[in-house]
Parts: sequence; structure tokens; C-alpha cells
Amino acid sequence: MSADRVALLRLLEIDLCQPQRADELEDWIKETLARTPNTLFALLARAVILERRQDPTAGRAYETVGQLCEKDGDRADAVLAYLKAGQLFE
Repeated sequence: MSADRVALLRLLEIDLCQPQRADELEDWIKETLARTPNTLFALLARAVILERRQDPTAGRAYETVGQLCEKDGDRADAVLAYLKAGQLFE
């Protein structure tokens, strides 16, 4: 994993842990996905937010993350995303 990817993941983790920054994070997600629809970090952050809100589309969001990870050859993360999706579909 590149240093940039690790740094971005850490920033997202920090933002997701701070509910007061939810609006700011959602704006970033919308802007990022509008420019590049398959941005893994934005899709993952969206899935987490949907799950926290108990939105019924959260499972599909994690499934999308799994598909993208699988396409990128990241089998371990794909499995984790699919497992999370499966838990939310139950």
C-alpha cells in the first residue's frame, strides 16, 4: 500500500470517528464520487456513514466496495467488505 493511500485511509478513519465532521466528510464524498465514481475511500466512507444511519442501502454500499477491491486484486479487503455486506443483508 502506498504512503498516500495509508495517509488518506488514516484521515478518513479520523473523520469517521468525529461525528461533528460528518457534514464536511459527506461533502468530500459527494465531490469525490462526482469526479471519480470508483474512488475506493469515498465509497468505503459512504458505506460506513450509511451503516451508522441504519440505512437499508448500506449492505449494497459495502458490496460495491467489495467488488472494487476484488477488481483491484485486493482479495483480503474484498472478503471483509463482502462479509460486512452479508451481515447487513441479514
